[in-house]
Amino acid sequence: MSHSEKISIALDLLFKDLMPSRISDSIREDPEKTIQTLFSIQESALIARDLFQKPIDGNLLDRYWAYLLFLEEAHFLARKSNLDALSAHYSAAFISLRSVLELIIKGAYYQCLCNPLLRNSLSSFRQNTKKEKFNNFVKELNNTIVSENLQKNSAGLYDEFTKGGINGIDLPSFHSMLKDLEKIEMLKGIENSIHTIYNELYRPLSDFVHVHPNKTDTGITLLAGLDIFEDKKIIKTALLGYMATLHKVMDVSIVLTLNILKELLQNEKVKEKVRNHLTDEVLFSDLKYAKEHMYELTS
Repeated sequence: MSHSEKISIALDLLFKDLMPSRISDSIREDPEKTIQTLFSIQESALIARDLFQKPIDGNLLDRYWAYLLFLEEAHFLARKSNLDALSAHYSAAFISLRSVLELIIKGAYYQCLCNPLLRNSLSSFRQNTKKEKFNNFVKELNNTIVSENLQKNSAGLYDEFTKGGINGIDLPSFHSMLKDLEKIEMLKGIENSIHTIYNELYRPLSDFVHVHPNKTDTGITLLAGLDIFEDKKIIKTALLGYMATLHKVMDVSIVLTLNILKELLQNEKVKEKVRNHLTDEVLFSDLKYAKEHMYELTS
């Protein structure tokens, strides 16, 4: 078998999993909702970029790298997740979407760890004696030199993680991080924020991660009355359910970005640039929290 023949066989096998025709069929199920979903992913990245005036002040950018690195990762993973959903790989899409949500929340939490005022307002380490390793890690961050360096370049936090061995730091739970972020008003703008993020998003998405029988692709297929041994077919309820969930995650992402980078909105040019995002009625028709919070912060 020649080299080109091997490549051809490999491509044929891959195209069975990722068929452009299947993506087209998914889009046809609800073109408007598909566009809204794609725009919301794009918006979650663009809003952060527009908050930094051009030419970008490198020193200012450095201060927010802890959050921005995770936000950028969330943006790329959200695109991949959406592609999985459009390709009828629903379980994989939902699993990735939980990771997107974790990236956003953890990125925000880590950014707050770099700010001494916010760091000392967090209760997840001071009130939890079981988290001794994490308590000690935070004490190290309060070291004058380390603290000053983190305020200048928050990405340095991940160097500190490496020194301590991130698996050995014993980080707070996702729920504890949420409670802390709510306490310091980083979730301001999201109604019933803990319930919305944890109970309506994180826990249902966790069913896919923990392979609940009904949340696997075979389970989803059987519940739809389809044959699991045939080629994958579009399941509209699963597809639209995914799009609605992704839209909510992006809604949360945009609100968090606005709160984390709020000080940048003191500049009138930046404020006007952000306000211009609200002219896209198609995009913001379903981004409930982002739309209201953006109005509030830019009015």
